[in-house]
Amino acid sequence: MPSASSLPQREPPRPDAGGLAELLARPDIWRGDRLAASPRPGLPTGHPALDRLLPGGGWPRGALSEFLATPEVGVTGLLAPALAALAGPLLFVNPPWPLHAPGWQAAGFAAGRLAVVEANGKEGAWACEVALEEGGFAALLAWLPDIDAKGLRRLQLAAAGQPGLACILRPPARAREPSPAPLRLSLENAPRGLRVRLLKRRGGDGLAEQPLILTPALAVTALLERDRALALPALPLPAPGRPGAAARTPAHA
Repeated sequence: MPSASSLPQREPPRPDAGGLAELLARPDIWRGDRLAASPRPGLPTGHPALDRLLPGGGWPRGALSEFLATPEVGVTGLLAPALAALAGPLLFVNPPWPLHAPGWQAAGFAAGRLAVVEANGKEGAWACEVALEEGGFAALLAWLPDIDAKGLRRLQLAAAGQPGLACILRPPARAREPSPAPLRLSLENAPRGLRVRLLKRRGGDGLAEQPLILTPALAVTALLERDRALALPALPLPAPGRPGAAARTPAHA
């Protein structure tokens, strides 16, 4: 019987460098050692202290941004300066309250730029995916409390080819769950504004810093109508993709 030393030795398989590079270049693969590199300049947030912490110097374009906050927290007010710098329609999916069109108009947003899709659960995630794949919107803001990591990964892939913003809002308890979103922030109301804590960003360094206290340019009450009884019916807008997820103009438009 031949000894182990006399058996032919097989060389270990060599890794496919091209295949590995292709895999690591995928937008849904996040590398912790990718030091704060952004594929394109970010959109300034309107808060220089926050811009300094974000790769690209602002909200990422062509990537998913995840905001973990309760509905009462003014995420829309925080995003308003960046949204004002964009041209084109803004899509809101499943907002917790109807948009307050007079408040948006007073902030310089024409009512014709605002579109709302009311769809819950998987229908809401599907509407976001279709909107991102088809394009045509300068920004997407979606309230998706129940979306899972697989759904977020699909949205991240769909957002990768778009030049605008893709913002997903989820409850604070979801912060303990993994997420493929390159940027994650938690927001809380504070006596002097919003307490913003960076949970994840490209590069992954410096996340133990003290939270920022920022004052939104617009109060959430100016942009969201909390009393549904005041929401007047409006003519529907065409929904992205297949029929079923109703889109409409904001209340009081």
